[in-house]
Amino acid sequence: MQTANYARGLMRASLPYAPRTEIESHVQARLERGKLLDRSNAPEIWAVIHEACFGITVGSPQTMAAQLTHLRDLSAGDSPVIVQVMPGSAGPHPLMYGSTILMTFDDAPSIAYNEGAHTAQLIEDPALVSNYMRSYHHVRAAALSPAASLTVLESAVRAYRT
Repeated sequence: MQTANYARGLMRASLPYAPRTEIESHVQARLERGKLLDRSNAPEIWAVIHEACFGITVGSPQTMAAQLTHLRDLSAGDSPVIVQVMPGSAGPHPLMYGSTILMTFDDAPSIAYNEGAHTAQLIEDPALVSNYMRSYHHVRAAALSPAASLTVLESAVRAYRT
């Protein structure tokens, strides 16, 4: 769900000594994954993003405005994407220590994927995946509604455009 410039900014920050070709390889991989949302059988995505992320300028104000507009458009349009914003006022939550992706399938067991700056872990153990699912339900419950989240996204876009 990232624009090219936003992904590039994240990669440069995460891998400050990497050669440009490595950065571009990571950016292209993210953009290719993003194309999955254009397919007729696109995966459903329910993302909870902490509002603090909107205050960290990645790249430039224009890059941030474009990224936040992209998120807003994905979640407001006819794509299978729902974005919820976790307000800072909600306090700490069970998944605040990193990026977690939960994947459920019609024909296979659910899995969890944790990603950090220099490591990633695929979790297939059903008991652990169940724990992640419960934590995710708590996070979704504490986040703003999808409609209220769109309002926050639109406000963040306006802030970067001024």
